[in-house]
Amino acid sequence: MLRQTSFHSHTSLLFTAVVFVLLFIVVKYDYFVDFSFSAPSVYHESCNAVPIPTESSSSQVITSAPISTPTAAAFPEKIWYKVGPQGVSTEAENFRNHCLDLSPSYEYEILDDEAASEYVYKWFSDRPDIITTYFSLNVPILRADLLRYLILWAEGGMWMDLDVSCGEVPIHRWVLKEYREAANLVVGLEFDWPWENDNFLHAQFTSWTIMAKPQSPHMMQVIDDILVGVDEVARQHNVSLDGIKMGMIPQVVDLTGPKRMTWSIVKSLNRILERELDDRDITGLRSAKLVHDVLILPGNAFAASQSNFPKDQGPVLVTHHYAGTWKNKLGGEEGKPAV
Repeated sequence: MLRQTSFHSHTSLLFTAVVFVLLFIVVKYDYFVDFSFSAPSVYHESCNAVPIPTESSSSQVITSAPISTPTAAAFPEKIWYKVGPQGVSTEAENFRNHCLDLSPSYEYEILDDEAASEYVYKWFSDRPDIITTYFSLNVPILRADLLRYLILWAEGGMWMDLDVSCGEVPIHRWVLKEYREAANLVVGLEFDWPWENDNFLHAQFTSWTIMAKPQSPHMMQVIDDILVGVDEVARQHNVSLDGIKMGMIPQVVDLTGPKRMTWSIVKSLNRILERELDDRDITGLRSAKLVHDVLILPGNAFAASQSNFPKDQGPVLVTHHYAGTWKNKLGGEEGKPAV
């Protein structure tokens, strides 16, 4: 009996040892399997750590890790406008109707001051800094500039100034098929100036026409930088935000306009790409160029007259007619004359 018990005891110990060895082998096997599958992923990241420029005959691309997941959704098919006290002119109506005739799937919305206020309250009630700044500003052009970025961040679509007309290319053809998922923001060059070794970004995107998918971090960077900028103006002049006057602002384009937008978009890209972009990255374009998820169109697309109507940059997509509705001494347009 003792002998039999001893035999079973040894058998049990042997069985336990075998099971332990098998478990050890399985664990080690899983480790190597996991490692073998994870290795390509690590290699992929290291390959993308340095920006890789890629050109084709029709386009240019710069990508870099980390690469955001492409947005499957298309650009929202909606055009946004802001109207001032004078309302929409017949010319502006004709501009809009032509755009919509070319692109019948698009809808549009025109916001007056009251509708714009309601919009900002609706979408940004959780951002008291945005609410405070927007409703404190008494210079209309500053509000109008900020509004376009807020709308494009919240819902996306296309912002167009009222004095912008479309060319003859339907809007859905503005972005090549190869970019429609990767691009989350579309801008066009207003000033396509060459690089100079002066640590200054000379290029400028237009702000009269901008396309975006919702929640672009680049748009939020523009918004946040504007909040900082207007606070700085108020501090320099020892006034509250509602005390800012047009005469206190050296250049509106730098504070809330296209230069501010350009600087902020590039700043956002710098952070993502982990390097400093300069004019060599975004100018001298003959075709569209994708920088991470920002599609930059050549000067002829949105600013042909500023670019002297080049013949080698593709079609004219829009024309800005410079109605100058914001260019009075108060930074806004006059109301309609009393009848």
